[in-house]
Formats: sequence, C-alpha cells, structure tokens
Amino acid sequence: MLTTVERAVKDGGVLTSGTRVRGKRTGKGFSRIRPGQSVGRVSAGVLLCLVLLGLAGGCASQQQFLNQIEPTALGAAQSRAQFELNCPSVTASILSSKIIQPVWARGIQRAEYTIGVEGCGRRSVYMAVCPDASNCNAFAQTGRVLDALN
Repeated sequence: MLTTVERAVKDGGVLTSGTRVRGKRTGKGFSRIRPGQSVGRVSAGVLLCLVLLGLAGGCASQQQFLNQIEPTALGAAQSRAQFELNCPSVTASILSSKIIQPVWARGIQRAEYTIGVEGCGRRSVYMAVCPDASNCNAFAQTGRVLDALN
C-alpha cells in the first residue's frame, strides 16, 4: 500500500484529491517529491535558532540605537549645564542609559540617559530623553544644582 506522498510522486506531484503537494517551487510549478522526502516540516532546533537570532539581533540594535544617540544627549546636557551652572567649560559623562518602550502600541521608542556634568567647582545630574539622534531634551534630575565639590 502506498503512502500519500508516494501516491503523489506516482501521480506526478498531485494528491488524488487534486490538491498539490508542497514541494520546491520552480518556474513552471512544483518539482516532484521523491519517496521518503520530508514535506513542509521544520525541526524544533531550526525554529529555536531562528528565535534566538531574532532576540540577539534586537539586543544589538538597541545598543546601536543608544550608541548612535549618545553624542546628541551629551550635547543637550552640556548646553543646559553651561546655562544653569553659568560655566562655559563643563565636562559631561554618561552615568546610565536605557531604552524606554512606547506606552501606546504604535508609540515612539526613546533613549534615556542619566548624565553627570561637572564644571566651575559645581556639578549636576541631568536626564536626557531622545526619540532620535537629532532631538534630545535634557532635564535637571534633582531640580537643583549641587554646589561645591569640596
């Protein structure tokens, strides 16, 4: 007794009910299926590898997103600190960074940085929120400037 796939091979790639067997697509239709050939099955290992690659790609792209926007965030914090500290030469450094997920389903993903700024004997901490590399806003995190480093 022939199996369904063997009957399809014998009948030229068409099941007896008239439904085509999935096979390799060619320019003129489907290629013939050989006896014992797997038809449309994906192993769990292959599926797991694809999922893991997708997750790893997401992590890499988030880090790239943060790295791309970092100079703009530093610039926004430096400009704000120069004004608030009344100091033309300040030094800014990233204390932490993360991706803020959108609140709404189709919202905008944003980068958030905590930035420490130091200059003229004073220092302050700012939060910079950036939807993209050309748009960052820096806010004083504590609402006040920390006086005297001593």
